[in-house]
Amino acid sequence: MKQILAGIFIFFLTTSCHSYPDWGKNNVERDKLLHHYPAGSLKRKAAKFIVENMTFHSSYDNDVLVHFRETVLAQHDSIFRNTTPELLDSLWEKANPFLVYAPQRCDTGYITADFLIEDIDEAFDNWEISPWKDSVSFEVFLNAILPYNVANEPLVSRRAILREKYLPMIEGINDQRKAFKVISRYIVANFRLINNLEVYEDPLIMDKLMKGDCNQRSTYMVNVMRALSIPVVYEHIMRCANYSMPVPHSWVALYKSNSEVYVIADKDSVLIKNNKAHYEKFDKKIPYDDSNSPYKVDTAKRMFKMWRNTYATHLRKDVRQKDPNLPSELVDPNKIDVSRFYGMDKAWTIYTKDRYNGNVYICNFGTGTGWLPFDVVAQKGRKIQFKNLNHGICYLPAYIHEDEIAPITNPVIIRKDGTFRHLDPSSDTEPVVLRRKYLLICPFIVEWAHGIGSTFEGSDQSNFRNKETYYTISDVPLGAQNLNISPSKTHRYVRFRSSSRRFRMAEMSFYGIDFNGNQVELKGTVISDSIPREFGLNVFDKDYATDIQPVRGLINKTSYWIGYDLGANNKIKVSRINFRTYSDANFIEEGDLYELFYFDMGWKSLGRRVATTDTLMYHVPKNSVLWLRDLTKGREERIFTYENGKQVWW
Repeated sequence: MKQILAGIFIFFLTTSCHSYPDWGKNNVERDKLLHHYPAGSLKRKAAKFIVENMTFHSSYDNDVLVHFRETVLAQHDSIFRNTTPELLDSLWEKANPFLVYAPQRCDTGYITADFLIEDIDEAFDNWEISPWKDSVSFEVFLNAILPYNVANEPLVSRRAILREKYLPMIEGINDQRKAFKVISRYIVANFRLINNLEVYEDPLIMDKLMKGDCNQRSTYMVNVMRALSIPVVYEHIMRCANYSMPVPHSWVALYKSNSEVYVIADKDSVLIKNNKAHYEKFDKKIPYDDSNSPYKVDTAKRMFKMWRNTYATHLRKDVRQKDPNLPSELVDPNKIDVSRFYGMDKAWTIYTKDRYNGNVYICNFGTGTGWLPFDVVAQKGRKIQFKNLNHGICYLPAYIHEDEIAPITNPVIIRKDGTFRHLDPSSDTEPVVLRRKYLLICPFIVEWAHGIGSTFEGSDQSNFRNKETYYTISDVPLGAQNLNISPSKTHRYVRFRSSSRRFRMAEMSFYGIDFNGNQVELKGTVISDSIPREFGLNVFDKDYATDIQPVRGLINKTSYWIGYDLGANNKIKVSRINFRTYSDANFIEEGDLYELFYFDMGWKSLGRRVATTDTLMYHVPKNSVLWLRDLTKGREERIFTYENGKQVWW
């Protein structure tokens, strides 16, 4: 388990930032700020709020980053229309030939009074003239408009620049909800989500690029909203509970109070109080009934905790901070747990045999990694209590010793009604048929459904004017498809004809019975229409991970077909067709080596198997949590239970 330990957190308590609220050598700047405003004034109170809560805040900054910002801002807008990580890398190297990375520096050590005075004055001036000023209390102003940073942004003036750009969009709007919606929808529509852009959460660079990941977009959006005196907060999760999302996900919420925020989904038009629908569902409904299918299709992204970044400091009192195993991200003093406001209200109380004077962790399974802690509490005698949990998730309580997970009980699933399902393996076993190592999510079903109506055909004419239809796809094709067919005659030309330009064929092969009665794979010259030949070759390369659209986001302009010219002397009729659609490559693959584990106070192996078909069969203890690992390739693996003949993922 790879974690940042609490030693880092303790380190911050013993560095130049530690003497709360002493700023060390920078006390002159602190005093200059505080004495700039009359005693008892709101601005003096605001300055005191900034000073008293700055201890754990830091910012990316140095001369190189300043030069990089100036380099980016000096470019013509057109250069960034197709921004790539490589383009930014080239600009970074130009600004920084020695590749010195910008460090995070504790704000109390080098922030200036002049920067803060300008920022505080601008925040107050904008608040005073905002149409919704009377509905924004001073407390809301302090927490959701005043803060000069959200996520380690460089200390550079930006309110005036962002306000000048966006204020015309909300001229004449007197309701902060409407203003929030207008700005939010504009940024979502114009800020392209792209990963791996190293811009150090710099709002001015992001304003120029209008590109970045969801966390950079959220940081940018918060800065824009606060420049307009729209009170907002930055909400986020560490990762999904049941889905391969190893990085945090974030969004921006209109702030009314700690317990009341309003969120609008990217593709929605309605602000909803404490809206969790925007992150819990995949974009489209499933066009498939999985009740009679061996596959369970997941349509929800489950979350186990919601967090809010805050400028105010919140030191947790229910945790033993000196625990050497304590991951610092679990006790971030500028983060609060807001799960209960989003409907995560389940509690779990555990009574142990032994008293323990240390911390206890609650874990969720991390995709491809094992159990990962996401929250911590101090054990009180023999009692352990975790609060603000979500239902429909598999949890494991554990101690951590020398970076190793030591389970207290076997895993538990919390049901929607608050009751518990304890996953203690039985001495009885049951046979299971395994088809995947990772959950099947509905966006793939949506993609595969475009294949319905597509056909496999044979002809003696290259234009298929006179053709025989071998097979028509009438249902969503899940996994490996093996079609036994009986055509009326042999054909020189065989093909797959897609009914939709959006259907992505990944692999296809034709078989026939030779004169010796043996089944053989038929080979020929690749023929196609409406797709480049080099893409078409991917359909016959025996690699399920390649397909006719290898460029992400590229969709064919028209429907297409692809197949073989088997030659003028072909005498073998097609008897079988195998094919697979584009997928996540997490189906069982022939030739790969797998190992199945079940959990009983630790992972225990049920043996290794080389797959000879697209399924694996095992006998497993009933009521157990299982983990299937592909030892040949891939890391997308999740735990599951086996229920009514299906793998159910957690």
